[in-house]
Amino acid sequence: MKEKWLWWIVVLVGAAVLVIYVIRAPVKGKISYQNDKSPTPLPMEYIRYDGSNISFSYENKYELRENGPSIELVGKAGVSGHIVISVNTAKSGDIEEVSGVLMRRLKPEEYSEEKINWGNTEGVLFKNTKNFEISAFFLKNGKAVTVAMTANSNDEEKLINEFNKLVDSMQIKE
Repeated sequence: MKEKWLWWIVVLVGAAVLVIYVIRAPVKGKISYQNDKSPTPLPMEYIRYDGSNISFSYENKYELRENGPSIELVGKAGVSGHIVISVNTAKSGDIEEVSGVLMRRLKPEEYSEEKINWGNTEGVLFKNTKNFEISAFFLKNGKAVTVAMTANSNDEEKLINEFNKLVDSMQIKE
């Protein structure tokens, strides 16, 4: 009987030693990671959007989302920009009737105003003085067209060039 108890004690002590050895042994394996920022291909490719009332070209670093009368261009990973384009029926021929124009004109300490051309169409451009936000408003063929861009970037010149390329590529449909 003593031999059986001794045998069980040896088995239990052996199992305990094995468990302690496994717990204290260093973990072996392969560590891998995935970078959050996917590389953006250079040079940028342009994609042509052809909607029911407007068409335009935009860089492939944006993801296009249609949201009713608005089209959003949301920057992919690592891209700080966000662009919203909206086309609505114009209620009158006065640019102040376009949503957002009067509000910006009433805040001259926050927005600077200048003229902008979209082909032969003249519009107004507002720049926010506190952060990067530019908004252009146009009236063309009975349509009120708004293009707004916001970004968290210090490269204002590059963003304005990108904004202007998008505006220049726009075509309103009759």
